[in-house]
Amino acid sequence: MSGRFQERAAERQVRATHGEVIRRDRLEAVAALACAASDHRRAMWMRGDAILKGASTERIEALRDESHMTRSAVTRPLVALRVLIEDQAVRTAADRMITLTYAIRDAYATTTRMPSVEVATTDSPPTCLVSVICPSAIR
Repeated sequence: MSGRFQERAAERQVRATHGEVIRRDRLEAVAALACAASDHRRAMWMRGDAILKGASTERIEALRDESHMTRSAVTRPLVALRVLIEDQAVRTAADRMITLTYAIRDAYATTTRMPSVEVATTDSPPTCLVSVICPSAIR
């Protein structure tokens, strides 16, 4: 009889540990995506600002290379989020954040000046993703 109790206690411990690992991985995916999107948003803003200010070709190419690297860095955490989190509100918020971040390129292609950093990022701050996440999405 006591063997069965020990077995059940061990099973509960394994489930609890597994649940904590999944929760940690989900939080990491959200945090990594928010950071990567923020880095890419900044790189795109810097690139657009340089283009509109008539910066040298070398400067623009360097900023383009940086924005390509930051965009590439968005992929891994975005995929991790989609695999680990099933909550549609979280996925929608992540997709919106990424879409708005990528849209910065269109903003400087169709204007003569870059909006302030605050305006350029108001619609898609990393907190928009985090604010949608409820405890049930992370558990």
